[in-house]
Amino acid sequence: MLALALAKGEKVELVVQKATELGVSRIVPWEAERSVMRLAGERAEERAKRWRRIAEEAARQCGRADVPEVRTPASLAQLVAELPAGFLPLVFHGEGSAPIAQLPAAAGVVAVVGPEGGLSPAELGTLERAGAVRASLGPRTLRAETAAIVAVALLQARYGDLG
Repeated sequence: MLALALAKGEKVELVVQKATELGVSRIVPWEAERSVMRLAGERAEERAKRWRRIAEEAARQCGRADVPEVRTPASLAQLVAELPAGFLPLVFHGEGSAPIAQLPAAAGVVAVVGPEGGLSPAELGTLERAGAVRASLGPRTLRAETAAIVAVALLQARYGDLG
């Protein structure tokens, strides 16, 4: 599962497409404190419908038999409340983070990627209280959409079907 903070422009669309191609089972866009894009009500549902169409097209293009679930944008509280039982939540954050190769074995993972500008200390604390482990994508500072795609690819290599 990929939990991606809302990003401006067409960045979420790119991540939905690439995460679908890489085999993600569920995509949950969420509104972080530092998210530039704000979606609510009918506007949020319309955007989610667009992302679902993109996921369907990407699944068809790459020969995937299923289509990931793409959720309507959630708050951090909703995201935390709906973390799948038995899954290892990983929050990608630079400071004090473990390399993916050093993460514990897991039946499934939830990759939480923050917005450009990073997660606030309060958001990081909320995620860690929910059991999230800090994970690192290396020494470079990546754009939010790049971080999401890299995280999915590396996690699929470590836990999924790219290894």
